[in-house]
Amino acid sequence: MAGESIVARQLPVSLKDINTSAGTWTYTESSGQVTLDKTAADNTPIITFPLLIPRRNDQFGVRLKSIIIPYRNTTTNLDAEITASIVRNEYDAVVTGATGDIAVATVASTHDGSVTADANDRRMVITVTSPDWDYATEALCVYVAKITIDAAAGSVLRLGFPVVVYDELV
Repeated sequence: MAGESIVARQLPVSLKDINTSAGTWTYTESSGQVTLDKTAADNTPIITFPLLIPRRNDQFGVRLKSIIIPYRNTTTNLDAEITASIVRNEYDAVVTGATGDIAVATVASTHDGSVTADANDRRMVITVTSPDWDYATEALCVYVAKITIDAAAGSVLRLGFPVVVYDELV
């Protein structure tokens, strides 16, 4: 019977879905590892990407739990701690042929990014503080991750495929 099962899900985010506001970024493949690499420069890129959690009518709800982002910082420490957030954009207020506002709500979350440059692969995890069920499966909404990195002049960054962790109530 529907509505009685919680199914844990993981959904990778394509590197092509990642948007960056500053710096020179290139898609790189080496020995099967595909990454998005930023060349060394003193700038503060804002990185955003949609969390394309499937929302279907046969679901009773979804619950966003976390985002895992593989990354590496080499050469120079960052200038400041990484900041990260998740927002929910609700489009139901916008009607075709009429005006309306997109409702935006910040999802309470914490993260564990590092400023240290050590050439080791790391995993930053953005964790939703109080995961709650989103039952509005008919609503047109998109969750978006936003990460700000204050890179030093020598900071070389590498991002792997982010993974969205969520539950589905079916």
